[in-house]
Amino acid sequence: QRSGLALMDIDEASDVQRNLHSTEVVRPNADHARAIVASLRARTPDVIVIDPSAFPPIPAWAQADWLSFWSAVITRYVASVTFVDGWEYSVGCVHEFHLATQLGLPRFDERSVAIDTAVALEMIRNAIAEIAAKNSPTSGLKRGYELLKLASGVDANSRDTRSQPGGLSGRNAL
Repeated sequence: QRSGLALMDIDEASDVQRNLHSTEVVRPNADHARAIVASLRARTPDVIVIDPSAFPPIPAWAQADWLSFWSAVITRYVASVTFVDGWEYSVGCVHEFHLATQLGLPRFDERSVAIDTAVALEMIRNAIAEIAAKNSPTSGLKRGYELLKLASGVDANSRDTRSQPGGLSGRNAL
């Protein structure tokens, strides 16, 4: 939030807020994601890696459309999900982490270290606190946090001891 503008919901943002969000958040995140995708592809040449940063903005789509699209992609095509640093600040990424958890998909950070559900909950909780301390809205992240907490049966004070499914190879996504 470099501009100092707080967004309740990207769908309700003005053109100025959308442009600032694109410049200050979306573009830098996409650049970083492309670098992580390139690294994953180099390390795992026999695995298909889906690059979400390769998808252009669709002006007519609301955030719900993107969530629905990526939910369908993850559900149908993905065997594991890699999250770039800072994912816990993104409503969409928290939604995707929740979905991956529900589907029993392995979840990794950008260094290919597994992300435990309890650790993820703690990360999201810390992101919410940081954003709230800046008097910025947190309702989307709070909703994602609560859904993940309920669905997983795990809280941020324990560790996820459920085993990850094996044998999921040939597909990967960022």
